[in-house]
Amino acid sequence: MANSKFAYVRSFELPDPLLPNTYLVFRLDGHSFHRFSDEHGFAKPNDKRALELMDCAAQEVMREYPDIVLGFGESDEYSFLLRKQTSLYSRRQSKIVSTLTSYFTSNYVFHWSRFFPDTPLKYPPSFDGRIVLYPGTKEVRDYFAWRQADTHINNMYNTVFWALVLKGGKTTTEAHAVLRLSFVDRNWIGIYATDIFTEDALRIQARLGLDVGHPLDGRLRDLRTVQKRVLEHVFFINEPSTRIAAY
Repeated sequence: MANSKFAYVRSFELPDPLLPNTYLVFRLDGHSFHRFSDEHGFAKPNDKRALELMDCAAQEVMREYPDIVLGFGESDEYSFLLRKQTSLYSRRQSKIVSTLTSYFTSNYVFHWSRFFPDTPLKYPPSFDGRIVLYPGTKEVRDYFAWRQADTHINNMYNTVFWALVLKGGKTTTEAHAVLRLSFVDRNWIGIYATDIFTEDALRIQARLGLDVGHPLDGRLRDLRTVQKRVLEHVFFINEPSTRIAAY
């Protein structure tokens, strides 16, 4: 960079290095994706094409940045775990967040026509990103258990909600009102709607991709038996599933 008399303005830039020897969890979310999904005709409650596009963009991010050892997807959200000793971009927070967010977004747009060949993009999607630091594997595992619990709750609510709308003839306002019933009545709704809770419906929003090129310690070590990146359903709330399939 040229050393001119104007270079003093660089002194206003603040350093933002992330704490060393900590796990980095980068999470991105779709911005205004309720509108985006409506504008592009996403199927309710889960659009397989949209979920697979998210997975595709996440896989490209993980291929480009091998320091990412695990990724978890939920709806229009993805969380990525970077290894504890990563020196990616000298651990500069703004650099990591901006670069990973933009790379994911560009891949989402680049691969759009592969998953939506008959649906042109009406306007560009956008995502926001953030980084949270965790000291050990217990907190990391609990983070992904938290996201998976959130996935399960949201998916059950959305599945029943859209069943009431699309199959039960309710308006969206009426469906929300039904789901504001007491806990006992909600249990009844769950039983009433069991025919729509297939294995795929319960699992489709929770996707996991991991790379064990960098061994993880503690309770995450049981995932090291995989020898390459995979895309599979793994349960963090209880003990992780060991059934893994390579992509």
